[in-house]
Amino acid sequence: MCAASREFREHNCGDGSAKVIFSAMPELSRAAMAEYFTRLQSMETSIDWSVIRPKQFESMSPNRHAGLQMADCVASGFFAAEHPMKEHRTAEWAELMKPVLFRGARGQYRGWGLKVFPLEAEKQITQGHRCPWVTDFYPE
Repeated sequence: MCAASREFREHNCGDGSAKVIFSAMPELSRAAMAEYFTRLQSMETSIDWSVIRPKQFESMSPNRHAGLQMADCVASGFFAAEHPMKEHRTAEWAELMKPVLFRGARGQYRGWGLKVFPLEAEKQITQGHRCPWVTDFYPE
């Protein structure tokens, strides 16, 4: 999204890289996060390391950054669509977020504003084995 933004293309702001702020969690130390991204950099991935720069990562508590509270709201909406207890599932929130999700140049949501991890889960969705709401609201 950073490198694809109009602001970056028109050289109005930034260098196209992302400043990533993680929610501080006691079970995930900054060192563990750094080690994870170091390991990812040594693997074959589709991560654009000119955009995602681990040295630009920060960790803050959600009450110190409104963006983290917003991220929690978005994550909760998608979690509700795949709640572990079937009777609590509702895809309504996932559908309501569609107008504000980032889209690629050809209007595609998946892989842009909606990224499914791991790749195996995306394959299962594409094959119709899980998360039917994804293909309903966010077709490829």
